[in-house]
Amino acid sequence: MWWQAFIAWRNTQRGKYAAAAIFILNLLVLAAIGYLYTAGHAVAMDSLRAMVLRTVVWLVLFLGLAWLAAGACTAKMRWRSTDASLIYGQILTVCGRHP
Repeated sequence: MWWQAFIAWRNTQRGKYAAAAIFILNLLVLAAIGYLYTAGHAVAMDSLRAMVLRTVVWLVLFLGLAWLAAGACTAKMRWRSTDASLIYGQILTVCGRHP
């Protein structure tokens, strides 16, 4: 998913959301494959292992991007805190939230 890497490179907040969406989709597919496997349908164990690996990788990517996005927000708040006109609404706007 090259586009997700491009999004994360340009904007960690959007990258975080994209990684979360892909993680959730992988989790849904993993649940479906796991259900089919336990129900005795023809699902290869290798497919189940591959989906577990993909799901874990996207979880790690999401957590990493969430950590980076939080660090970027903190750095922006620190930089703006030197300004005497800093108010609560500005902090929320800098961090991608709105009051």
